[in-house]
Amino acid sequence: MLGLERPGSQYNIYVLGPDRAGRMTATRDYVEQWAAQYPPADDWLYLTDFDEPGKPKPVNVPAAMGVTIRNAVEKLIHAIAQGLANAFSSESYQQQITQLKAVGEGEIQARSQALAAQVQEKGMALIQTPQGPIIAALNENKEPIPIQSLPAEQRERLLAEETEIKKTLAEINRDAMRFQQQLLQTIDTLNKEVIQQATKGLIEHTAKEFKKIKALEEWFNALATDVIEHYQMFLRSNQPTPTANPEHALQRYGVNLLVNRHRDCHRPVVVEQNPTYQNVFGKIEYRQLPGGGLETDVRSIQAGSLHRANGGVLVLRATDIAAKPDVWAYLKAALRDGEIRIEEFYRTGSPPIVGAPHPAPIPLDLTVVLIGPPALYYAFFAADPDFSHYFKIKAHIEPVIDATADNLGHYTGLLTSYAKQRNVTLTTDAIQYLLGIAARWAGHRQRISAQFEGICDIVEEACGSCDRIDSKQIVKAVEARRHRNAHIEDQIHQAIRDNLTMISVAGSAIGQVNGLTVQNVGDHIFGAPARITARASVGRRGVINIERMVAMSGPIQQKGTFVLQGLLTRYFARHAPVSFDCSVTFEQMYGGVEGDSASLAEFIAIISDLADLPVRQDLAVTGSVNQLGEAQVIGGVHHKVEGFFRVCKDMGQLNGKQGVVLPTANAQHLILRDEVVAALKEKRFNIFTVDTVDDAIELFMDLPVGSPKEESDDTIYGRVVKTLHTFDTLLAERGL
Repeated sequence: MLGLERPGSQYNIYVLGPDRAGRMTATRDYVEQWAAQYPPADDWLYLTDFDEPGKPKPVNVPAAMGVTIRNAVEKLIHAIAQGLANAFSSESYQQQITQLKAVGEGEIQARSQALAAQVQEKGMALIQTPQGPIIAALNENKEPIPIQSLPAEQRERLLAEETEIKKTLAEINRDAMRFQQQLLQTIDTLNKEVIQQATKGLIEHTAKEFKKIKALEEWFNALATDVIEHYQMFLRSNQPTPTANPEHALQRYGVNLLVNRHRDCHRPVVVEQNPTYQNVFGKIEYRQLPGGGLETDVRSIQAGSLHRANGGVLVLRATDIAAKPDVWAYLKAALRDGEIRIEEFYRTGSPPIVGAPHPAPIPLDLTVVLIGPPALYYAFFAADPDFSHYFKIKAHIEPVIDATADNLGHYTGLLTSYAKQRNVTLTTDAIQYLLGIAARWAGHRQRISAQFEGICDIVEEACGSCDRIDSKQIVKAVEARRHRNAHIEDQIHQAIRDNLTMISVAGSAIGQVNGLTVQNVGDHIFGAPARITARASVGRRGVINIERMVAMSGPIQQKGTFVLQGLLTRYFARHAPVSFDCSVTFEQMYGGVEGDSASLAEFIAIISDLADLPVRQDLAVTGSVNQLGEAQVIGGVHHKVEGFFRVCKDMGQLNGKQGVVLPTANAQHLILRDEVVAALKEKRFNIFTVDTVDDAIELFMDLPVGSPKEESDDTIYGRVVKTLHTFDTLLAERGL
C-alpha cells in the first residue's frame, strides 16, 4: 500500500513470487481494488504551440472532457473554414477588391496611354516584350524600326527623346509597383477585418465552453491570432472561387486526444504485455503521400502505456523488461526526470521527416509495479545501482501459505470462480482433492501451494463434455498428465525392472543400501531408488567420496560427506585415530549428484561394511545427518516414497516387509498418491520414521546399536570398534 499511496519516482514496487503462483492475477486484483477507491485521472491533449509549431504542448483536462474539447475544436475548424470561404467568395468582398484595384490601375493605365501617345507624336513607339517595354522608331508606314537604323542626325535626336521617355516610363513603373504594394497591404488589412468578422464570434463561442481551463483559454486566444496569419490553410485557393478546406487546417489546429478516459471509472491500471519502446513511451505515425514521401502532424502523436497509466499504476513483467535493457534504461530516465518524452529512436538511420513534431514532455506521476521471480530480483535488478533508488518497495508472494480456514475458504472461492468462468461446477470432493494437490505441491500437510495457476490447469484438463466435475475426473486428469510427462521416469523404472539398473528389494547385503533420489525434468518430478555402496579397508583417509574425486558431485553433496566424516570421528575417534579408508558411491549414477539427503544412507552403508553386518534390502532410506547423529529433514519426500513403492510393486514384492525410512520431521510432509495410501493401510507397505542414525542402523541391521566405546560382537558399534582396532593394529605393525 505504501508504494501505491506515494506515487512518484522512487516508491515503485517489485512483486516477488514463484512461477505459476498467480502473481500477475493477484497483483492486478489488489491494485485494481485500490484504484477503485479513487476517481479517474486527467485526460491529456497535445495542442499546437503557435509560437513553436514543431513542439506541440501537452494540456491536462478533467477526465472525459478531452472528447468534448476535441470534437468542439474540430467543429470550430469546419465552421471557420466554411465561414472564410463564404466571406471571401461573397459579392461585397469581390466588389471591394475590384474597387481597390480600379482606383490605382486606372491612374497607371491613363498615364501609360498618355506616354504612348506622346511617344507616337515624336515618331516612336512603345513595344511590350517579354523582357519589358522597348522604344523603336516609326517609318513612313508607321511600322517600328530600330533607332540605330536611322540617319545620324535623326538617330541622335530620337536617342535624346528616348532618354526622357525612359525616365517617364520608370516613374510610371515605380508608381505601379508602389500601388501594387499599397494594394496588397490594403487587401491584407481588409482580409484581416473579414477574417476577424468571420471567426471572432465562432472562436469566442467555443472558448467560452472551456473558460475554466486557463491553458485552453490562452490557446484559443492564440488560435484567434494565428488564424488571421494562416487563413489560407482553411481554403482551397486553386479554385476559381475559394472553398473550405478544413482537413488541411486540422493538421495545424486539430486537437490530439492523447489519453482519453471517458470510459474510466477509477484511477488507471495498465498492464503492458509487450513493453517495446514505442508501446511504453509512445510514437509518431506518418502518412504516405500520393507522390511519395511522408507527412505527419500533431494528431499523429500516439500514446504509450506510460501516458495511459499516468496518474495511476503501470504493471510490467520483470522478465520482459530484463530482456529489453534499452527500455529499462529509458524507464529509469523517465522516473528520474518525472516526465514522459517521445523520442524516435526506432527511426534511427531513416531519412528525416520535414515538419515532424517534437512533442514537449508530459509530467509523469504514477507507480510502476514490476512482477517477477525472486531470482531475477536478486540476480539482475538488485545488481543495478539505480534499482534500489527507484524501487524502494519489495512485496513478497509466498510460495506456500498456511492451510487456515480463511485461506482454504479463499482458495475454494478462487477455484469456484475459475470453474464458473469455464462454465463448469466443481463438486465438494473435487475441491477437496484439488486442495490436497495444493498441499502436496507445498510439501506440507498444514500448508498449500500458492501455484494457483497450476491448480487451474488441472481443472482445465478435467473439463470435458459435462458441466460438473467431481474428484474422479480430477484424478483422471492428474493421472493423464503424469502419463504424458513421465517418459523419463518410465524409462528409469523399466531399466530397474530389466535389471539393467540393479536394485534389490528383498534379502540383505553388506555395505549396500537403497538410497532415494528425486529428479526434476521440468514438467515432471519423480523419485527413484539408487544403490549406495561402501567398501572399507585399512587406511587413514576416512570417507572417500568417489563422486567428489571425479567432479560429479555438487557442493552440498560434498558438504554432506565432510559432515559424515565428522560424525564418524565423533563416534569412533575420541580415543584413537580413524584407521580406515572407505570409498562411498552411488552405483550406476552417471549424471552427477547433488544434495545431502543421502548422507544417512551413506552412514548406514559405511557402518554395515565396518561391522561386517548385512543391511536389509527391502527398505530404502532418505535423510540428512548432522555431526551429532541426528536425522534431519529433506525435500521431495513423497516423490521418494512413491519411487521406491513403484519399484517394489513392479517387482511383485509388496509383501508387507518393504518400506521407506525417513526422518521423523518429514512425516508432516507426506501427502502420497492414493495407491500408496491404500498399500499402507493394508500393511503391504511401510513407512518408518527415525530421529537419529542409531535408530536407523538398528532398523536396518536387526542388532542392538551398542556403544562406540568398546569392542563387542553383540552390538553394531562394538563390531565397528573391533574392526577399527584391527585396522589400527595392522597400520601400527607396518609403521603407517
